[in-house]
Amino acid sequence: MLGVALKDTLSSLFSGIALSVEGPFQVGDYVKVAEWTGFVVDTNWRTTQLRSDYQDIVTIPNNRIADAAIINVIVNGMKLTPISSAATL
Repeated sequence: MLGVALKDTLSSLFSGIALSVEGPFQVGDYVKVAEWTGFVVDTNWRTTQLRSDYQDIVTIPNNRIADAAIINVIVNGMKLTPISSAATL
């Protein structure tokens, strides 16, 4: 029973290591992964977090990312970069 409970955690761990080595994206990149699209705000050994176009934070297990096509969005030959929404006076 313990092996079944650890399966997803271990799968995400090894997927996180593989994503770190392969480096298909980094923090700040605008990516499409399966049904999710957004800026990468954090990635660790278990999950990757994206900030969606609606400013939601989406936490995706790395094993789901490893099994999906990853599109690092480039427009006119340049990577998209996030724009701060904080107003300064």
